[in-house]
Amino acid sequence: MQRTAVVIGASRGIGAAVVELLANSDRYQSIHAVARTVGASAHAAVATHRVDAGDEAQLRELASRIEGPIDLLLHCVGALDVGPRTPEKSLADLDPALLIAAYTRNVVPAALVLKHFATHLRRSSEAVAIVLSAKVGSIGDNRLGGWYGYRAAKAALNQIIHTAAIELGRGGGPRVLAVHPGTTYTQLSNRYVAKRAGVAPASVTAQRLLRLAAEATPQQSGSFVNWDGTPLPW
Repeated sequence: MQRTAVVIGASRGIGAAVVELLANSDRYQSIHAVARTVGASAHAAVATHRVDAGDEAQLRELASRIEGPIDLLLHCVGALDVGPRTPEKSLADLDPALLIAAYTRNVVPAALVLKHFATHLRRSSEAVAIVLSAKVGSIGDNRLGGWYGYRAAKAALNQIIHTAAIELGRGGGPRVLAVHPGTTYTQLSNRYVAKRAGVAPASVTAQRLLRLAAEATPQQSGSFVNWDGTPLPW
């Protein structure tokens, strides 16, 4: 039986590392790497698609071209810096346009991806959808303040994921999880983590996420978890 994986945000960082691992394993025979800018892959199993996940027309067209069930959907799109004063350190830094930009970059793409690939996920008896969120989106864990727009956007993203999991889970649907991937060296985080210990390379984070996907249970669907599957507070 052919198994299909779709990785959104596959051109760099965690998404690119996941595609590389998938391409070098025999678990998935059809791998779709999706990003705004992505080149052809040397791997026969990998099809690349230049698609902006925030553009609904492009996503709709992509979904129509991918036939059959999707067994793994991994969404890696997000942005921390969306303007000159972000992430905001204080209320004085708040700018309505940048708050909207944080939502547009961090929430809308995931919502549209779940919308347009819901049917594909339902066609698989073992489908898992992992949407990368962030621990800073946790309201219960917020003890430092700051990063207003990014925190609020990730909290909203978590609500989208949880609500989608409820809808898709009716009748035994896919497992859908909001996942904090752990602090990882990527273009998004490099300027903030250069001197911190315990930061993982993208290749290690990719391994962790694929392990989580393989071990995810129906009971975990709709939850917000760390990369190792441990629950995080909303």
